[in-house]
Order: sequence, then structure tokens, then C-alpha cells
Amino acid sequence: MLVTGGSQVNEEGVNVGTGTDSTGSITITGAGSAITCDRLNVGGGLSSTVTVSSGATVIVGLVNNGGSITINGGTLNAAVLGTPGTGTINLTDPVGGHALVISENGQYAVVGYTFAGSIVGTGSVDVVSTIESQGLSGVNSYTGGTFISAAGDLLIAGVGSLPAGGW
Repeated sequence: MLVTGGSQVNEEGVNVGTGTDSTGSITITGAGSAITCDRLNVGGGLSSTVTVSSGATVIVGLVNNGGSITINGGTLNAAVLGTPGTGTINLTDPVGGHALVISENGQYAVVGYTFAGSIVGTGSVDVVSTIESQGLSGVNSYTGGTFISAAGDLLIAGVGSLPAGGW
């Protein structure tokens, strides 16, 4: 699936390569291009990828990622990264922004999730507001900043580190 040219997609749930022996990919690219959904389920099959680039945005409540999500100059705004979530999120910040934003965005009211996958790349994570704590327990090696506002709550466990500064 390709979302480009300022197109907007609004769905209750988006599934990418979630069936046994399945593959799938979604690319959202270009300023104004966006997907807004309650749930983004990535992975579980053979191969699954989601790419958000060049000013595009995904606004989602719950991200269940067992595949690969690449944010390259776009933004993934998620209320929560789900459990067990064993995939990879690769971050490169958009100009003047953050690649991964955790916020109460009105898409899904969920609590108590820990993302066990890995967050990598040069981009940053901005925890704006949370209904309850967002946990990270995987091996995270991203080198951008980690920004946590007064309304945000981030729990860190497991191997890996947060980048120095910016938090």
C-alpha cells in the first residue's frame, strides 16, 4: 500500500503481514500524507514493513510491532507501543521534529504496555503524555534525544541504553 501526495487514510485497524506465511508493506510518504487508526499491527508473518518518510505522519493508538517500522523524516505518533512488540523501530527525525512521539492522541485508551522490541537509528523519542507508563524493555540503541514532558512517563528495563542528554 502506498499513501502519498497528501492523501489521508482513516481506518479502525491496519494490519501489515500479520497472517501466517504472509508478507506486507505500507509506505506513507510526503508532506500531508497520513494514516490515522486505532491499531497498527505489523508482523507475525514472513515479512512486514511500514515506512513513514518525507514529512508524512502516522497517528495511532496501539502499535503491535513484530516486524519493521522505519521512520525516515516522518513522524509516528502513538498512544502506546504494545506488548509483546518484538520488532524494530528505526528512527531518523524530520526537520524540526521527533521521529517517535508517545502521546495521548485520542486514538486508543490503553494502559500498562511494554515494548520488548528495539529502537535504533539517529532519531529521537518524545514522550509527551501517557495515560499510564510506556515501558521499553528491549535493546535500544537510538542516538537521538529522549524527551519526557511533565505529563509523560517512561519506564526503562533490560539491556541497552538511552542516549546521553536531551532528557
